[in-house]
Amino acid sequence: MKSKSIFAIAIAGIMVVSVFAFVQPLVLSADQPLFKMTLVAPGSANLLRRQWGLIIANSFQSVGIDARVVFLGWGSVYDRILTPPPENIGKTWDEGGWDALFIGWTPGAPSTPFSGAFQIYYSKNLPPNSNYFLWNNPQSDRLIESFMTKGYTPEGIQAFKDWQMVQYNDVPASQIFFSQAVFTADSALNFHGYEWIFDNIGPTPQFLTGRSEVVLATTGELLDLCPPLSNSWYDTEVFNSVFDSLYYLDSNYEFKPAIALDHPTVSADGRTFTYKIRPGVYFHDGIEVTADDVVFSFLAYLNPQSGSQQSAYEAGYIGEDITFKWLDGSTTRLVIDLENGVGYYPAPDDVSNPRKATIEAVDKYTVRITIADFGELGKPAATFHPEGDGVAILPKHVLGNVPFEQWKEHPFNKGTGTYVSNGQTFSGPIGCGPYKFVSYDPVRAIVTLEKYNNYWNKANLEAQGLFQVQKFYVRYIVEKDAAIAALKNGEVHILDQNYQLSRDYQAGNLNFATNYILRGSGIQQLGYNMRHPVFGTGTATPLGKQDPSRAAEAARYVRLAFEYLIPRKLIIENLLSGFAEPASVHVNPLSPYYNTACVPRDYNPEKAKEYLAMAGYKVPAAGGQVTVGASYLVNEPIVFTGQFIVDPVAAVQEGGFVALLEMSTDNSTFTPVAQTITTTGGYYQLVYVPTSTGTYYFRVSLPGVGAKTAAASTATGPTFPYSGLTLAVPPQKTQSVKVTVTSIDDMLTTYKNQVSQLNSQVASLNSQVASLTNLAYGAIVLAIIAIIIAAILGMRKK
Repeated sequence: MKSKSIFAIAIAGIMVVSVFAFVQPLVLSADQPLFKMTLVAPGSANLLRRQWGLIIANSFQSVGIDARVVFLGWGSVYDRILTPPPENIGKTWDEGGWDALFIGWTPGAPSTPFSGAFQIYYSKNLPPNSNYFLWNNPQSDRLIESFMTKGYTPEGIQAFKDWQMVQYNDVPASQIFFSQAVFTADSALNFHGYEWIFDNIGPTPQFLTGRSEVVLATTGELLDLCPPLSNSWYDTEVFNSVFDSLYYLDSNYEFKPAIALDHPTVSADGRTFTYKIRPGVYFHDGIEVTADDVVFSFLAYLNPQSGSQQSAYEAGYIGEDITFKWLDGSTTRLVIDLENGVGYYPAPDDVSNPRKATIEAVDKYTVRITIADFGELGKPAATFHPEGDGVAILPKHVLGNVPFEQWKEHPFNKGTGTYVSNGQTFSGPIGCGPYKFVSYDPVRAIVTLEKYNNYWNKANLEAQGLFQVQKFYVRYIVEKDAAIAALKNGEVHILDQNYQLSRDYQAGNLNFATNYILRGSGIQQLGYNMRHPVFGTGTATPLGKQDPSRAAEAARYVRLAFEYLIPRKLIIENLLSGFAEPASVHVNPLSPYYNTACVPRDYNPEKAKEYLAMAGYKVPAAGGQVTVGASYLVNEPIVFTGQFIVDPVAAVQEGGFVALLEMSTDNSTFTPVAQTITTTGGYYQLVYVPTSTGTYYFRVSLPGVGAKTAAASTATGPTFPYSGLTLAVPPQKTQSVKVTVTSIDDMLTTYKNQVSQLNSQVASLNSQVASLTNLAYGAIVLAIIAIIIAAILGMRKK
């Protein structure tokens, strides 16, 4: 019984080893990826972005880059990329940071593009104050300082155009396209010329007529309701009509006085701006707006302690050591450390900064602001008004009693929970705009705003027949089809352009509504982490390793390769039905200051390979690899998987490619035995069932014929002469792989041979043991061997 148990264990071990030998996959040798990168796409806000993200990732893969796309919610995007903790700034995806980000930007006023360029690309504006790319280009900074201090003069405009060329050549982000958005609304609504502003700057329901209650459907998620804490379009859709600023943008893109009575008086040296505040403006709790509220609002925007995402932007215009003077005669001081995103308030005497400024409440209705010099040119920002003074007016009597560190979680910002002001209970922000916040229902995903009947401009608007909307709702609906259905049945009345409605518009699915075609409605880009060791600093590129002094040059070559791997026209034509313009730089083509010399780069993989070669990379050969087991049983399915590196443009247009499995017995003459259609990413899976034993060689062939082309022909079966059809891409073949097909009888014979070999080995070992000096150890070994042999011989007899 004991000998049988020992034999059972021995033979089980042989079987286990044999089984694993049969199913162990064999991967043919292939060139390693050039490098890997993770492309992040916000997963719920813009569903088409997922598709062009995958197209671009496939394109990167086509030259040997291990690129993948991950979809994150907006909260995760902010935590990792846009507003990361200081210790995570610049880290790669694998380190908890990011590599590349698909993101869209609202366009801003075409008449004043300088502010957006400064905020997003100036090197001092580290996250959370934009420049999330961490671009640090001295030439860019010099030109930004030039046009910011010269303003919209011929010299300033030329500096702005020169800056665009620097951005174009250095590529901190690949600009994909400017939207020609389809903005769809209930036909009963009249926007009175504000449709572009409504859908690009922020909702203006006070200018709407035709309905007393209006519901806006949007794709995003609500994050922050306190304006300085937000940098999200989806938040703006709620709070834009809750707050007023000193000025507003009219339908001609001109800034007109709002809380301010007129444009400011500016001193001769361009450093001091004096504003007269409109009397009789009330917050939604009935407290009048005074100069103190304006001063406090600038403090909130400037102070990083509040969680402001605008502090570096405002500090660039105003200064970094600011003294605030209040109506009661007291003063306080804020010192900002932009490099570390830290604010000291109230600032101690031993903390200071040479960029000194003052913001003072002169009297109840007068505010005076004296700004510091901008950059290194010894001049103040020439565009402080209207680009730097556009803060939303916040209630000092409410937020002034809340520690800055608690603003983020306060009901004022979150829209849930309650607080009391002026004897009234509120559950969201208090502003002085035309609509007051009523509630946010996170379960139903809907925000309710209500007309503020004590609004300062009510009489004037109503005299023009405006301000008819009594209640304005913002409803979050992720899926486009659900949003269109809601519009059709009257549940909502306006669709946010981020639903990407161009295809539906072209197909006539939106004919029941009014559709506005809005040119220059925001830009979509792929931003790069400029501290990434491959395409940021270049230290991990072959050229950068060989010659560290050329690392930055190598990184720029890689980013230029990315530029030529983005099929802008394919994305626009196939995903957006032509409703967009290829982009080259981050400046609205509607702007009169756009540099037309910056021509969008065409899709050109060969050009991309040239730039990768300049960075020291060797692009892998076509053909890819095939994965399959080494041995199989007869009549057992053999599954072959792999990926061809294919042109993503042709792949999308054709819906994949024909792939053939070819078999040979001599590794010379191959016959097609199975076929499939690859995905648009070039992935395939082929299955073949062998009917006889033997040694075979298999390879996978891509004849270059697209799926649509094959379907339109008489093509049937793997032996069809595909070479006679029009090719979409050049043909490819994998290397061949050797596969052994055996039978159960063959396996048993193999086991018998193994036992025979074991007998011979035992006899040899017996001879060796006999000559051992230590007979005791030899006896033990012989005893064990004798037991094994007896067991094997006994079983063979059976």
